Amino acid sequence: MTRTDAVAMRPTADVEHLPSAAGDQGDASVSDRGIAARAVSTTASSGALLFVGKLFSYGSRLIITVLLARALGSAEYGAYNLALTVSELAVGVAVLGLDTGILRYVAIFRSRQQSNHIWSVLQVGIGVPMALGLVLAAGTYVLAEPISILIFDDPALIIPLQVASLIIPVMVLLNQLDVAVRGLNHMDYAVLAQQFVAPSVRFALLLGLFVVGMTAPLAIGAYIFSTAIAAILLLALLDRAFHLRRPLGTMPGDTSQLIRFSAPVYFSNLVQIFGASIQKIVLGVTGAIASVGVFGIASQLVLVGTVFHGSVTTAAMPIIAALNDGGHNVALGRLYRTTTKWAVTVNLPIFLILVLLAEPIMGIFGKDFQVGAPALVILAFANLVNVGTGPCGAMLDMTGNTVAKLINSIIVVEVSLLASVLLIPPLGLVGAAIAALVVSLTLNVLRVVEVFAYSGLLPYDRGILKPALAAVAAAAAALVLRAADLEWGPLLLTVVTALVICIVFTGVVLALGLSEDDRDLLARVRGRVGRKMGRR
Repeated sequence: MTRTDAVAMRPTADVEHLPSAAGDQGDASVSDRGIAARAVSTTASSGALLFVGKLFSYGSRLIITVLLARALGSAEYGAYNLALTVSELAVGVAVLGLDTGILRYVAIFRSRQQSNHIWSVLQVGIGVPMALGLVLAAGTYVLAEPISILIFDDPALIIPLQVASLIIPVMVLLNQLDVAVRGLNHMDYAVLAQQFVAPSVRFALLLGLFVVGMTAPLAIGAYIFSTAIAAILLLALLDRAFHLRRPLGTMPGDTSQLIRFSAPVYFSNLVQIFGASIQKIVLGVTGAIASVGVFGIASQLVLVGTVFHGSVTTAAMPIIAALNDGGHNVALGRLYRTTTKWAVTVNLPIFLILVLLAEPIMGIFGKDFQVGAPALVILAFANLVNVGTGPCGAMLDMTGNTVAKLINSIIVVEVSLLASVLLIPPLGLVGAAIAALVVSLTLNVLRVVEVFAYSGLLPYDRGILKPALAAVAAAAAALVLRAADLEWGPLLLTVVTALVICIVFTGVVLALGLSEDDRDLLARVRGRVGRKMGRR
């Protein structure tokens, strides 16, 4: 191993070099507790960093969405949203499931200090999707006119689709680089490029465009440029973390192993991505392009509830892979339950705010978007189901149960298509939201049952009751405030109600007391952050 390889492979997380289950010495229960504590605290510190980045990114994108919705109106914003949806589908096709493969095998080979195998995975996992992404970009550009006219019956979509096609290879590159640095345990690099640089550059470009006159193609162009800047930065950071100037060539067996793992993931992800876009596509096909924009706004609003959940799950994925590879099922179970409790605790007050204040929140984007308030309420329930089952999807992916994921995705896309076709034509936006709720319920129930069947693990313990009781108290306080019929004006009442929900929820959670695990976790995170700040 060269000096560069040694630097790149140096452990930076407490869960590196976990002992195998067969090789544990001494008291097994003590070993399990120690490994579990290290895994949970590492997930917390990495997840906290990612959460800060995602929160900044989400806030930036929300401001951008407000500005775009008001500048473009519901019809043109719908065209903008639909064009990007088509490109995202093409990205899902191009990735070939190799993003999950990169994350899993880079994390495993890093823990084993096998740099040559990492290089094999990176060559195949980045090079092949990039080549396919370029082909799909060309095809989308050429077919933009027939897609717009024959499928969506709207010639105004042609130019947005042509411009959006250019983002396909750029998004593919950024996506693959992101999972590569995360697999190498450099969450900070991913956060910097994806969550800070990309939205900041995009926001600055859009501010300039608002001066000269905003259109959907120009807004998409700003998205492409900011994504390209983030990809270039992440490529440089990947080279810093893992020296990329190496001879081309893969290690024997690496390519076939990666493809065998990624193939079912690919078909699963493809079906899942298509399923997640079905509601927008059916809305567009039925001629309600403006409804696509409204539904897109409501869908983006509920994403605030996934910011923390997604951050913790992303941070936990390589750790889940390492724990499973080492046979540490007890530690894996604790990580599963703890991350679920955290996600539920953070999401519940957000859920209450979205449900109880749906109409004034949608009104922020303009009067045309207030019609989406009922859809926002239903989508909030769908998101609660998704967050409330914890990292069950990551548990399947990172433990190698990709066939189950493929089966789930096939079932879910059939359910999504059937529900969308039956519900959207008669019910419009509300039908699309109900279809999304049905899909969320179906997918997450399947995942929880399968994780239990494979590993005997469930995402819940008694600790989940504390945030549930706090949510009941916060909802009651908010309803009492609204029933008081105070003449404060809609904006002030909305802000005060949201604050009451957060204050009451937090107060009840603290009054019920933190668990020993939570106190231990906070101490570990404070110590870790203190050590990092001291080194700097």
